[in-house]
Amino acid sequence: MEFGAGIASTDLELIKNNNDLKILINGQTDTLTIQNWLSGDAYRIEQFRFVDGTTLTPADIDAIGYKVYGTAGNDSLTGSNAKDIFDGGAGNDILSGGNGNDTYKFGIGSGQDTISDYNATADNTDTVEFGAGITQSDVEFCKVGNDLKIVVNGTTDSLTIQNWFSSSAYRVESFKFADGTALTISDIEAMKY
Repeated sequence: MEFGAGIASTDLELIKNNNDLKILINGQTDTLTIQNWLSGDAYRIEQFRFVDGTTLTPADIDAIGYKVYGTAGNDSLTGSNAKDIFDGGAGNDILSGGNGNDTYKFGIGSGQDTISDYNATADNTDTVEFGAGITQSDVEFCKVGNDLKIVVNGTTDSLTIQNWFSSSAYRVESFKFADGTALTISDIEAMKY
């Protein structure tokens, strides 16, 4: 596949829509959908070429990551076996990551979301990224059964990570706040519940 003049590889926004790959060009309304991209290699285009000589393979696309968007309602969003970037939007969403270094975006107004993430791969780093206005002092970490629940103080917003305390395979490894600070697994384990 060849992209025309004025389109660089960095202009692409890659969106997972069920098993389809939806490609948006930043700042444009044009969309390219490749059906069943995530169903297997037989459905994948082997190479994306750009006028500047840059090429992207399916492995490059997987490494860039897929955005997985929710709606204003309650959604159940499932990622791929590659890197995924989840943004459930408003509503009470279930976000299911898998293999890959997944990112879960969570902000004020995101609702009461649940992360179901299982990945036993060594050196995997999943991340929760808190949105504008949320710093470490704005949240409370709670143990609820085997789950880790993060409550945004003064709101009804919360994020629950299922089975956090039952196995390391269920853990999100990094929590990044709007002010640039971050917490690790060790920081969470050191908290008193």
